[in-house]
Amino acid sequence: MMICDTKKYKVTIFGESYVLVSDEPEGRLSRSTALVDALMQDIAQQSGITDVKKLAVLAALQVASTLARLEAHLDDDLAI
Repeated sequence: MMICDTKKYKVTIFGESYVLVSDEPEGRLSRSTALVDALMQDIAQQSGITDVKKLAVLAALQVASTLARLEAHLDDDLAI
């Protein structure tokens, strides 16, 4: 049985502080946090939306869309 080391990280996304508990490498978590923050900033700037919950949902949808597209490409590549 493998035991994962979890750590607490304090991050800031769209001006809000969060404490995350994760076993992900710090660098990956930092990149993920920066990606979400940048997406929310971009969406807010382009749309004028200021509601944090709405921005978070729109950012999550954008990430999910990108993931789905990458999975489809991977499936296509594996089918060859």
